[in-house]
Amino acid sequence: MVIGVLGLGPIGESVCEMLGSKSGIRVKYVCCPERPVRFPATVTRELRDLTEDPEVDTVLELSAEIHPALEQVQQCLLAGKHVVTCNKPLLAFHWNELMALAARQGVCLRYGGAAAGGLAWIPAIERCKRADTIHEISGIMNGTTNYILDAMHLAHASFQTALNRSQDFGYAEIDTASDVDGLDSLHRLILSANTAFDVSIPPEEVLVRGIRCIQRRDVETFLAHGFCCRLIASAEHYAERLAAVVEPTLVELKDHEAAVHSNFNLLTMVSRQAGKQSFFGQGAGRYPTAYNVVQDLLDVAAGRAEPPGPPRIETHVDNRTFVRKYYIRTAVSEPWLWSRTEERWETGVITCRLSAQEVHAWAAEARGRDPELFFAALR
Repeated sequence: MVIGVLGLGPIGESVCEMLGSKSGIRVKYVCCPERPVRFPATVTRELRDLTEDPEVDTVLELSAEIHPALEQVQQCLLAGKHVVTCNKPLLAFHWNELMALAARQGVCLRYGGAAAGGLAWIPAIERCKRADTIHEISGIMNGTTNYILDAMHLAHASFQTALNRSQDFGYAEIDTASDVDGLDSLHRLILSANTAFDVSIPPEEVLVRGIRCIQRRDVETFLAHGFCCRLIASAEHYAERLAAVVEPTLVELKDHEAAVHSNFNLLTMVSRQAGKQSFFGQGAGRYPTAYNVVQDLLDVAAGRAEPPGPPRIETHVDNRTFVRKYYIRTAVSEPWLWSRTEERWETGVITCRLSAQEVHAWAAEARGRDPELFFAALR
């Protein structure tokens, strides 16, 4: 296998380092590197050097931006090159067109490092669905938010203190919005659900609420009632019904998610025959992610990977069927909320069973009156 690398950031550098001990795989080009290239390879600024070289059969695209990655990946696929990527937003927003293009060209488009960092999550989904029907995908899909929430529960840290610590440890980026507002979890959920259910989920139809507004007093209330808060991404597919939500969720202290500490992830799928299966480990980081990228490359090189099947039908999400009780804390008197209150906790209320669609719609409108409003589903 001969590889061309698009860009060379920390993950790409780690991939090339790991490939150094693998016989039969050679990096020939590095296009537009972001750092010095410390291994034998031709450095170029021209993508066509990769696409027009018949010796190159696979291209690595390891950025985190949609553009120019979209145009570059399209050119590589059109040139008949396999593509391995860990670019979550690229695939989440352009799933169908890229998978369809790869299918037409008869090449592989692999993304194991995009959906779960170092966890063997996508291969497990693919293996499961060969013999079974997957109905549910859920879990802690973002390590930064889990670190923040874990610090607030165990170390009594404030949200801002925990966020600052996550940046000090390198878990959170300088711009933390993707993590704390749930966007990273959204992208991972879409890739996981699309793979598991053979669908194509429009990102704008997934309900997303992050943890930005959680406060110490919320956490103290949760613990007093035997719960802790985690940011959970969930998708369910039964018959023609598809629901997909990313939201803070209260889990009992005895539950597996409550025992997931620091920046670790826990991903779970439920299938008709095998039942519940969970996967625990590092969901991000340069070496864990590079590990899955290398696994994708080895699968392509060994012929274990196949081109995508026919394009998925874009499936609409209906979150009216996703029904739970909710914890809601707001400083504003809300008739809608009081008419649906079933129980009062110290800092907020517990509602009757409501659909995620109804709660998210109300919260989006009520947030204009109370920017600090916070809610979490009870599982």
